Amino acid sequence: MPSKKDKGGTHSFRVSKDMEKWIESKIKSHELGSWTHALEWGLDLLKEKLDSKK
Repeated sequence: MPSKKDKGGTHSFRVSKDMEKWIESKIKSHELGSWTHALEWGLDLLKEKLDSKK
């Protein structure tokens, strides 16, 4: 389970095994830079989708 430490403590999130494998493959192929990049990219896509429904 990926985690990020900052001044506020440790933040973690869970993903399915399939999603974990997919993200790791994207990192290895340099399509994504890191788990943080993957999470930011996913949140941007979610925001766009939600904004388009307004």
